[in-house]
Amino acid sequence: FSGKDMFRLSEQKHDFTQTATTMREAVTSKARDVADAMATNVLAVGRTIFESANHVLQTEAAYVNAGLADTWVTAMKPTLEAEIVPLAFPFPEQVRDTIVTSICGSITEWLAQTIPHKRYDGFGALQLDREIRELRNMFANETETPIRDYFKKVLTMAAVLMADSAQDAASEAKGVLDDAPRLFEQRVDVQHA
Repeated sequence: FSGKDMFRLSEQKHDFTQTATTMREAVTSKARDVADAMATNVLAVGRTIFESANHVLQTEAAYVNAGLADTWVTAMKPTLEAEIVPLAFPFPEQVRDTIVTSICGSITEWLAQTIPHKRYDGFGALQLDREIRELRNMFANETETPIRDYFKKVLTMAAVLMADSAQDAASEAKGVLDDAPRLFEQRVDVQHA
């Protein structure tokens, strides 16, 4: 190859790289748009159930029974699977994972906004923690992409609600939540100062 040929190949490689980057960004953007619509469908099923669920359980027996009953997470699972399963064939795994993790992010973001508006007791906080872990496991089964970070805030919120004192709550929230004392005030079975 001559110097001119090498220069042209270099230019073409650069053009192909730019085109590939632009296409990848466009596909990712569209995948997130699709995920937003899917998350809306999935949340439509679980939102009402979670918002109306009682997290003031009062007894260990009520906590045990709550664990045996269908939860808002269980109710969302068939809708999530119906949305995600068709993605297995037509999309590359990377695009499917982008969609799944975007749905996961939308749901955990909604959950983080909703948790502070409910009341809890110790058993209800344990139930919330169990439900969040069930949700995390459901998403972990659907993607190879690590999802731990999506759940960090909501699991910390559950830990704050499970704390025995405001001081313990602040310790649980350190570095993750700024408003742990306000969240801890949602506990109805603890004396607040």
